[in-house]
Amino acid sequence: RVGEHVLSKRDLVRKKNDEVQEEPWVECTDCSRWAHQACSLFNARRNFNEDVPFSCPDCILAKRRSIGNMAPTARKLGGKDIPHTSMSKFIEEKVLQKLMKCYSETAKAEGIQLLNVVKANPIHIKVVSNQEVTHVVKQNFAKRFGQKGYPTEFQARSKCLLLFQELDGVDVLLFGMYVYEYGHNCGSPNQRRVYVSYLDSVHYFRPRQYRTIVYKEIIVAYLEYVKKRGFHTAHIWACPPLKGDDYILYCHPEDQKTPKDDRLQNWYLTLLEDAKERGIVECISNLYDEFWSDLNSEPTCLPYLEGDYWIGEAEHIIKDLENQVPNTGGQTLGRKQGGLSKMRKKGANSRKRDSKGISNVDGKCHKNPVMHRLGEIIGPMKSSFIVAHLRDRTFAQAMKERHAEEVSINLAKVRCTQMTAAGRVPDPTLQALAQKPIAQDETLDTEESLFSEIFDTRQTFLNLCQGNHYQFDQLRRAKHSSMMVLYFLSTPGAPKFLSTCSRCNREILTGSRFLCRSCEGFELCSDCYQRVGHPHELRPVPVGGKTDKQVGGKNGANAEAGSSKIDSQRKERQFSINLHMQLLTHANACSDTNCPSTNCNRMKELLNHVATCPSRVRGAQCSSCKRIVLLLKLHARQCKKENCLMPHCMTMRQNMRAVLEQQQQMDDRRRQHMYEWYRERAQAANSGGMAPSENST
Repeated sequence: RVGEHVLSKRDLVRKKNDEVQEEPWVECTDCSRWAHQACSLFNARRNFNEDVPFSCPDCILAKRRSIGNMAPTARKLGGKDIPHTSMSKFIEEKVLQKLMKCYSETAKAEGIQLLNVVKANPIHIKVVSNQEVTHVVKQNFAKRFGQKGYPTEFQARSKCLLLFQELDGVDVLLFGMYVYEYGHNCGSPNQRRVYVSYLDSVHYFRPRQYRTIVYKEIIVAYLEYVKKRGFHTAHIWACPPLKGDDYILYCHPEDQKTPKDDRLQNWYLTLLEDAKERGIVECISNLYDEFWSDLNSEPTCLPYLEGDYWIGEAEHIIKDLENQVPNTGGQTLGRKQGGLSKMRKKGANSRKRDSKGISNVDGKCHKNPVMHRLGEIIGPMKSSFIVAHLRDRTFAQAMKERHAEEVSINLAKVRCTQMTAAGRVPDPTLQALAQKPIAQDETLDTEESLFSEIFDTRQTFLNLCQGNHYQFDQLRRAKHSSMMVLYFLSTPGAPKFLSTCSRCNREILTGSRFLCRSCEGFELCSDCYQRVGHPHELRPVPVGGKTDKQVGGKNGANAEAGSSKIDSQRKERQFSINLHMQLLTHANACSDTNCPSTNCNRMKELLNHVATCPSRVRGAQCSSCKRIVLLLKLHARQCKKENCLMPHCMTMRQNMRAVLEQQQQMDDRRRQHMYEWYRERAQAANSGGMAPSENST
């Protein structure tokens, strides 16, 4: 079923995903020759019409030679123009210090001066997303353990860190990392923990001998940064991507090898051992040794980190336990599981059939059935779930007790307030408890939130790159993709996905796109519609665009002047968004037709406009719609009401859930592949055969 249509399998055609799409071209205004847009670093989002001039690289060099000055006359916004945060500044300084140490060691080993050592190209490490997120506990787990006081959700701070390096005068995105930080007030079992959720890289770093050093130092420096802020434990799931999957960067180079489980684990352990020698990490362990040593332990003691392996497994185990009904023969019969996908059914069946292949590594039986079955699965692969203690266990226990005491103090304050309002005198003991001071939360991020529509989640950025063919499989494409990423970061209001004219293959930025009702996927830009035409009726759909002035100057000529104002503009924009969010909430709830606030009436008009705008009816957005839709998206991200009355809130939340489901499907594939690989290795070890090949997928 696709939407409202039902397709039969016999109507589908089997195809292999190996078609190479033709790259878009651009014509030089000076020499009339054609060049690939990626090769010439052409930003098609600024190509509004035929009057926009473009010079190919050869003509630009010829102009520079004619004036006797080969220096660039204009500079596009680069990685260094993104404002620093305290975290990015700390990590960048640590990486530069590490490189200087490597330069000194190289000079000493080769007996040359430090000046003659080959050094790395300039690098820029920046945080592009920093926002509060809510991780909801999955349904089966919450249903089974919610009665025991287990939280239904966990508050965390999601951050995205990027590394740019200047290659041939262009800043190229080489490394990305997503992390989750669970602060002091998050409560057990996630309190003061960080989770390295995803990281991804390409091998274009120059010179190559410093590539691994820099990538590892970024993680070590991050661990040192969060340790200074009071976090006590870091978690890493060492799981390489499946063949054909990408974590953050879309399309990796063909000659870049994907490490297998063992090699990736060693990569992480090596950097953690280095961090341990430097006093950043206290000790290194794994999830199994940490939480399965106590036979009385419950699954509620496990850190509930978004996207972690055991969370998905626990959901399946709990469902299996609930579906098991004892029969007269003493065996268990499962009820029909109609909602499971083929992959999950296959995985569940293989585990039942091959339970001898993977068993609890220490032979112990936990009292809790969920914990026991999780141990059977996680035990053989425990080395993949790395736990790094940044502080000793006594600190973690002291912070847990401190948080419990702070909860009691806050409850006492509420109770005293209620008793005073009722005209009763609070108990002296209760008053004494309520008057106790609460220490400052050192894990609280004092920096302002950074909302980036393209880096909101890993899947959002990956979808952007896939939809626009922003690839990193070749250096020339990585340069162009990085240029577009920087463009979107500096121009948040720019449209992320555009239609392409079926005649001239140009992206339709302004005016109208003319859509054919008969020919699927056929549409024309305004120029081709007037010049070429089409035999069928074409429906015009307006397209909004921005002027060169709005996006920072013609061909980036004003990039240098605009970069100095980016930080202040970002702060002003965030402040304005916060004010408008408050106004949006007020206007939606306000029923006073004569509200004294003029802004309230204006916001009500905008909300009504979104519902009746003719452009939205035709599938487009006017400038007013874009502004209000952005506010509605921000509201939908934070809204938790089951039946929210805010316009479009439920629809937007449903779209966000679709992205999360897309992420969940990838996580399911990762878990299934990882389980099968370890099961085959365990069976081979039991039978005396060979373990699975490192090249197996």
